[in-house]
Amino acid sequence: MKLVVIYGPPGVGKLTVARQLSRITGFKVLHNHLTVDLVFGILDMRHKAFWRSVGRYRLELIRLASREGVKGLIITMVYVKEDEEHMRKIIATVKKHRGSLCFVQLYCDADVLRKRLKEPSRKRYRKLRNVGKLDMLMSRKDLLSPMGFVRTLRIDNTHVSAKSAAEAIKEHYRL
Repeated sequence: MKLVVIYGPPGVGKLTVARQLSRITGFKVLHNHLTVDLVFGILDMRHKAFWRSVGRYRLELIRLASREGVKGLIITMVYVKEDEEHMRKIIATVKKHRGSLCFVQLYCDADVLRKRLKEPSRKRYRKLRNVGKLDMLMSRKDLLSPMGFVRTLRIDNTHVSAKSAAEAIKEHYRL
């Protein structure tokens, strides 16, 4: 299996790009809010077990896809330094089943990011839509640095369509 990890700050367009990439590769999409919203149905995000539970479900679904021969899977996430251990578990799981990983970081201008938070499509899932909360999160966490332990394709999608970004990912990683 090939696992494509698309990460970046809230509102940058991870799911939009993932869906375009899925259309041109046939890969499945396991986006961040499928697991976040699942756990949120039981626990509040501030509960100490919330993110640990999200990580367990996400890892188990990746393990399932790897074990069952899924050709390709795209996951989306907001990456912070505290996620490194979890990401290393994902990497080990995929490699254990002889899979490979492709990392993509999306980023864009801050003004564009704030504007994208207001997109109506963000209502469907419990996605961040509050600019003040985004600014607070960005000041407290480093959401713009690439993962320092893997090679990452970085795409500034300020003025790049999701389709063009997906095509760049497909070409770069020969998917």
